[in-house]
Amino acid sequence: MKPSNFSFLLFPIAVAAFSLSACSDDSSSSSSNTIDSASESDFAFNVETLDDLPNCTAKHEQDTAFIQENNKIYVCEDRRWEYLYSIIDSVATIDDLLTCTEKREGDKTFVESEKATLICSDGKWTLLDTEETNPESSGSISPSSSSDGRKEETSSSSSATLSSSSSAKAESSSGMEESSSAVVASSSSEAAPSSSAASSVSSSANEKSSSSVIIPESSSSHVPSSSSEAILSSSSDEISSSSAAPSSSSLAKANWQYLNPEISYSEMIDSRDGQIYKTVKIGYQTWMAENLNYPYSENTAKSYCYNNSADSCAKYGRLYLWSAAMDSAARFSTTGKGCGYKATCNPSGAVRGVCPESWHLPSGSELETLRTFTGATNNVTTKALNSITGWTNGGTDDFGFSALPAGYSSFNDIGVFYMYVGQYANFWSSSAFDESDAYFMYSSPSSVSFGYTYKIQGHSVRCLKD
Repeated sequence: MKPSNFSFLLFPIAVAAFSLSACSDDSSSSSSNTIDSASESDFAFNVETLDDLPNCTAKHEQDTAFIQENNKIYVCEDRRWEYLYSIIDSVATIDDLLTCTEKREGDKTFVESEKATLICSDGKWTLLDTEETNPESSGSISPSSSSDGRKEETSSSSSATLSSSSSAKAESSSGMEESSSAVVASSSSEAAPSSSAASSVSSSANEKSSSSVIIPESSSSHVPSSSSEAILSSSSDEISSSSAAPSSSSLAKANWQYLNPEISYSEMIDSRDGQIYKTVKIGYQTWMAENLNYPYSENTAKSYCYNNSADSCAKYGRLYLWSAAMDSAARFSTTGKGCGYKATCNPSGAVRGVCPESWHLPSGSELETLRTFTGATNNVTTKALNSITGWTNGGTDDFGFSALPAGYSSFNDIGVFYMYVGQYANFWSSSAFDESDAYFMYSSPSSVSFGYTYKIQGHSVRCLKD
């Protein structure tokens, strides 16, 4: 169960380590093999049980560990090992699910074709009981004779049930349960603004919390592009550019040094503040090649600069609460209106969110399309989406996406605090998991995963062209 209050210093992230390849029903699909050679290097320790870890001493501060028996990640904080997040697998279609046996009781997996998380219960796969995972969960789902795994609905069923004869892997449900203990930030953490800079969340706020959540004010630091003085004739104008180097239409931005000089980029102008962004075509999709840096602060929907630093915003862009990424206040469109923490939200179609006109916040499926096209799945070591420089161990940036490790923000009763800059890049999607969580893409130094986490964390935004 998730905690009912938010006095914690860090909210656990549930990360789904998704693989699009089919799995066979054999011993190789045991939970202990969820982390393979592709991502072992992401952790300081990879052990069978929690008891196998060394003592959490100053030497291991901030080290992370993968526990094979329950697919959980722990971090060494203040001389104790604390739960951080969990990992689950996904399969492409319903037909790829493994047989729901007693051994797999409670295991969960995400079925990409259904955009739903399922749980093995009493010999059958059923939809996890979350309204937003699949609002049509009253229908029965069975593996079809075709391979597309489409839903078959019947009015006589009160739950979505999957045949126990299906095939591919589901991971431990214990990995999906939140720890009841707080993950305590290091005493050296540069945590944030005092409570005097915070605003209380009212019952009518966009983020409808049942507890006394305090949302600290948005970072005031905003670094406009050096080209923001340009006269704009239209919204989100796109300008051709031959490389990562500054074009004649603009001056170079500080973060352009992290782009791949071998990639041909284009440019677009955000007419709201004059900032110019590099863009890149990957497959059939056109992405921003840098993180959005548009300041958004509406009621409880906030955005922040890492450590409240203007330099961080200039390099990494801003960190957005999911409500801000979705434009819950409907400043620019109504497609994400009212979407936030503790709010049921099922937008249909593209959600513009905080993105410039003619661009939108990618859905979970659109992020999966990016991962599939670039081969950034968790069954192989990949650095294809990470920038060549800017990481401790640089990526290959094969497609010009140039992901930078912006870290993320969270908050407690004192204010905002920040974690893992230089280590992880996280990108919001417009797809909600449930009223508390939304899907996001997570890039580490050696792998790219897809999972879900609290909507009240701050993550980067990459906009996708309409």
